[in-house]
Amino acid sequence: MSETKSTIDPTLKQKAAQLRPDELPMTMQPDLVEAILRHGRQETMAAMASRSDLPPVMVHEIAKHKSPPIRLAVAKNKSADTKTLITLAEDKEAKIRTATVPGLVGRLSGDAGNRPLAQDKKIIDALAVLAEDELAVVRRALSAEIMGQSKPVGEVVNILAQDLDRAVAEPILTSAPNVDEKLLKQVVEHYPPPWVLKAIAQRKQLGAGLTQDIVEHRDAETAGLILDNDGAVINDASFAVMVDMAETHQELQEPLAVHPALLRDEAMRLAYVAGERILIMLQEAKKIDPKTAKRLAKEAAAGLAKARRHATYADAVGEAKRLHEQGALTDDWLREQLDPDDWTAMIGALAYRSQVHPLVVKRILQSDSAKAVTALTWRADFAMATAEAICGRAIGMDAKRRLAPARDGSYPMRPEEMTWYLEFFGIGNSANAV
Repeated sequence: MSETKSTIDPTLKQKAAQLRPDELPMTMQPDLVEAILRHGRQETMAAMASRSDLPPVMVHEIAKHKSPPIRLAVAKNKSADTKTLITLAEDKEAKIRTATVPGLVGRLSGDAGNRPLAQDKKIIDALAVLAEDELAVVRRALSAEIMGQSKPVGEVVNILAQDLDRAVAEPILTSAPNVDEKLLKQVVEHYPPPWVLKAIAQRKQLGAGLTQDIVEHRDAETAGLILDNDGAVINDASFAVMVDMAETHQELQEPLAVHPALLRDEAMRLAYVAGERILIMLQEAKKIDPKTAKRLAKEAAAGLAKARRHATYADAVGEAKRLHEQGALTDDWLREQLDPDDWTAMIGALAYRSQVHPLVVKRILQSDSAKAVTALTWRADFAMATAEAICGRAIGMDAKRRLAPARDGSYPMRPEEMTWYLEFFGIGNSANAV
């Protein structure tokens, strides 16, 4: 077919105008192709443009047609050559640009990401333009298609990884193996939305620096994904941040406790703010011991007192002392004071009788550990029934988690076991005295 319009035989012109899609001949001649393009029905032209037996040069000529459905058919035609697809990748119609994506990506050589051939370079240039297309539908199609490759081209995935559209960037950030790590760090540093952090946190390999950058955002769900990611390298600084978070985000406590890389000191800090179940898990993992516990408890109690000097409970302790001197600080009195909404009197009584700083008493009551509360009540020389009442009425533990008195009303725990729990919270150190 020539660039200038040739004169078409009237008979051929009439034939082209009347042909239906199912009447196209098995072998298409150039003059018939030209006649159909100039005088044929729209549906016949589209059917012709879709045929895979046409020579690439014919397909390229058809791709110049002014009708979008015809160009769309060419973009989907597997017999279209690379040059034709690259041309259509710049088409003004989004559907046509989108349709070129599978063909272009499919023509990349197996090692195009590392050692691109001459044709690869042309395709990569076209894909890079599509990766920044103004319409998300085009970019989404490219993201999905390129992730089907075992080795997606880095130049393209690095563009897609920065996309603001979640459907475009998320699969790239999560699974593309060759996204530049410096680029990932830049993405993390620029306060991205949570879904970006979660996507990167699930990558098969995360270096310690990138992991720390993510953890510093203090997003609990993202931190949980990192703890579950065997390919994430977690340094001491990252563990320290996550242990801090675990005090208010209890869902992090168990993943931290069972993580093999958690250091002993961080395990101790975790146990100090966690509940009974986590404490037992750390004990079994041999990550905590009374000596370290007492040192960390002393530091924690001192910091707690410094931060909360306005809540010294001095009046409550003073009232408990007055009642004790009058012989009125009894189990019955304490059980009458148990109020889930106001622990002041209870803290004062336990602090005075146990000679433990009231802030440490409060920490134990908040630990969600029935054994720790029982040990404290034992030290304060109240009855086991009082310990059970504190756990149930004041703290709100259900019956399955509370300890019940022995048949004779005594404490069900051995003295050495209760002493261990007291030592864990640093009780006995001067820093924790009332």
